[in-house]
Amino acid sequence: MPSLYRDSVDARRHTHTPPEKHEPHEAMRRGVTIFVVVTVLVLGFAVHSVWTLLGLLVATGRDDAILRGELPAPNSGSINHAPQLIPKIIHQTYINESIPEHWKGPQQSCLNLHPDYEYMVHLSPRYPRDGWRTKR
Repeated sequence: MPSLYRDSVDARRHTHTPPEKHEPHEAMRRGVTIFVVVTVLVLGFAVHSVWTLLGLLVATGRDDAILRGELPAPNSGSINHAPQLIPKIIHQTYINESIPEHWKGPQQSCLNLHPDYEYMVHLSPRYPRDGWRTKR
């Protein structure tokens, strides 16, 4: 006589079906993949945007430095024979050509100290109408 327990175990073995694919895991993998790709793209864009600034962190400026040996001694005549690298121009900006009275003294003092400099006034409507006054 067959055992009922053995028959039920045998029946379960034969009727057992393999587990179906779990779609939530596939959706999660797809979501993680999209997240990783988007993150890499955003980080790549951010690094590309600030690449010049990142370069400044490691730049020494040694190539552009003026070494002590290149500087002429004070009161030496060699400074007059050196090439002029920076043009001798005084630039002044203002809203119009009528400089306020309180700035005319400093303006003239600067011109007197540098008689061999070219003087240029640049008119700009971006400056405030009341001149160079600052709030204190």
